[in-house]
Amino acid sequence: KADGATSVPATRTLTSATGEFVLMGVKAGDLLLIEDADTPADNQLYTISSVTHATTLVVDRNFTTG
Repeated sequence: KADGATSVPATRTLTSATGEFVLMGVKAGDLLLIEDADTPADNQLYTISSVTHATTLVVDRNFTTG
């Protein structure tokens, strides 16, 4: 969350304040590893389903805590 990234419980959407996912070439099928002491239930390896915006990703399963 160093860049203000947030996820919403029971959704598959991750929004990053500085994410530039499109410019970095992030695409469906890439992996996303979350390791955050504030949301340990979400600390997992996710597969990116889609990049819906420069700062928004959709992953393969719901976030638990957000």
